[in-house]
Amino acid sequence: MPTATVERPSKPRSANPATAMITARMTPEKKEEGNAALKALGVTPSEAVNQLYDYVIRCGDLPFEPEEKVWPSQLLTDEEKRRRLEEAKARLEKIAASLPPYDPANDPFLYASNGDIARARAEQRLAEGKC
Repeated sequence: MPTATVERPSKPRSANPATAMITARMTPEKKEEGNAALKALGVTPSEAVNQLYDYVIRCGDLPFEPEEKVWPSQLLTDEEKRRRLEEAKARLEKIAASLPPYDPANDPFLYASNGDIARARAEQRLAEGKC
């Protein structure tokens, strides 16, 4: 009995070879509102990000003025910065005063490599039953 061979059409290859992904952090509300606005404009989030990258590559600039980053330390007055620095210094001095004086002659790690130190710490953890 003869068998018929059925040719299945090959799956069409995507015209878009893009496979790299990026991740952006934002609030869920911003994502929802942004996706709705992009949908109303007829653009997907991926298309919008790709167009932004294309613009930056082509022009070497952003198509908008970036917001200036404000670091927490910029929100402090100089007097508050000085006060916090003095508090930190006092805490460090208290800690340093509670430590025994450093004696290089009794420092087993003075000439040890990072590997030597890691091995010694692992052996100590094993001896203490922590591993």
